[in-house]
Amino acid sequence: MFTIIDFGTIPRELDFPYRVAQAGNTHFFRQPVNSFLFRDYEFSLRLESASGIATDEVDGVRYRTAFPHLLIKRPGMRLRTRFDDMRDTLFFCYSADTGEKLRQAGLVSDLPFQQFELTGELAAQLKQLQYYLNRSLEFSIADRIDLLCFSILEELAFLRKLDSRKNDGAADRMRKVASFLQMNLHRTLSVAEIAAYFRISERTLFREWRECYGSSPAQYIARQRLLQARLLLENSVLSVDAIAARTGFCSGNYFITRFKKAFGLTPNAYRLSAGKLAR
Repeated sequence: MFTIIDFGTIPRELDFPYRVAQAGNTHFFRQPVNSFLFRDYEFSLRLESASGIATDEVDGVRYRTAFPHLLIKRPGMRLRTRFDDMRDTLFFCYSADTGEKLRQAGLVSDLPFQQFELTGELAAQLKQLQYYLNRSLEFSIADRIDLLCFSILEELAFLRKLDSRKNDGAADRMRKVASFLQMNLHRTLSVAEIAAYFRISERTLFREWRECYGSSPAQYIARQRLLQARLLLENSVLSVDAIAARTGFCSGNYFITRFKKAFGLTPNAYRLSAGKLAR
């Protein structure tokens, strides 16, 4: 079974620059070898098959790719493929011009195939796309499909980059630590507590942190507290003492001293210079 919907003639309510030209789904079983020459961009998300492997020839090069995977069909590509068993695919297409803009935005890989993990986020997006395809002519659905397909390409790009970073475990671990610290600047955390939370040794924490950030966790926390305090001075009417308390400084006077040393102005003078006087 093959279903394709032409969105080129469906009016839009939004002026979104990445409009889907066509979209649909396929459920093939035992099709003969087919040859294709593409003029536009098509993103085929091949989700599953009984064999678990797809065999394709792209521009004369033979590929065997495990499911699930993305096949990017681009202008000028020659594809030869056959289907020996049932497979499920969702696809969406763009004009050559729009596809080129997506490529320039970093959402199109140079490789024709991308294997991916069907994460909860991506599975939900694909389920939503199928739901929209079943309502394609209803008000605003074409716009929603434009936005959703763009989000699917973003998610696939993130998964592609994440996959390329699998061997960079220390950096990823330290980013998790940094994210945790960013959300807990108001707390007084020891290195031992941080290391225990992430189930690593203090020695490993210090070593990997310094390799990634070139400083100590304590220096990072101190800097982030000051930056957070500066944002609060710019965007709130909280008192200096209240900001000091919210950003983990032991006293208002200590906060004032540290802030002036870092930025050359007292907190109140900085707030005045930023034009954010409390009213």
